[in-house]
Amino acid sequence: MAPGIAAGFRFDFADLQPAGLRLLDAVPAALPAGARPLAAGRRPGWLPPLLPAFPTGWPLRVAFVDACAPVFARRLREGLAEVLAAAGRETGVEVLAWPDGLAAGCGGLESLPAEPHAVVVAAELDSESAQAAAQLLRSLDPARAWLALNGDLPGLDGTLGFSEAWFPPLRAGRLARLPQLAERELERTAARPPALGVRRFGLACLALAAGLAGSYLEQQP
Repeated sequence: MAPGIAAGFRFDFADLQPAGLRLLDAVPAALPAGARPLAAGRRPGWLPPLLPAFPTGWPLRVAFVDACAPVFARRLREGLAEVLAAAGRETGVEVLAWPDGLAAGCGGLESLPAEPHAVVVAAELDSESAQAAAQLLRSLDPARAWLALNGDLPGLDGTLGFSEAWFPPLRAGRLARLPQLAERELERTAARPPALGVRRFGLACLALAAGLAGSYLEQQP
């Protein structure tokens, strides 16, 4: 899990909201092709409710780059979307999902910001995938760049031929290590999304969602 992000925090967007929050002066964009509202699943007991702290008409928008780890990127995008939808079910937070992105907000999601607030590059915990991700990260705006790794095994980095030194400098908390799902956990996901059915994966998605939300709120001048 990324440094500075702990599973035991309280997921309360009000704590992240800066003083004097106002909307960005930007022209909204139409919804991406394939965008669909996500039906919220039942919120598990370990997942706290999400406060409706999104400015009306300006939702959080997140893009995902899956070229280096397509299966993991899809699982991560679905996990984050499911966590946000379930956590916001009781407070009117809506979530949209499409093949390479998601959005979460309040007051209707008829349009989105033209540019994503965050771009998450997904990578496997091996040298080939990670070095390809490093090249992609160098092309991104550092203010929006995030890296998600499929594996929370820092003690085995050398054995797996992986090094964090390959990556360009990421801002604090922008490197997220998510736990790999075991075979028995993958079997359970057939009936329920992994982020809601596998607690340790769900908590990692929750921590990443909180980090993304904090970054989004900081971008509101």
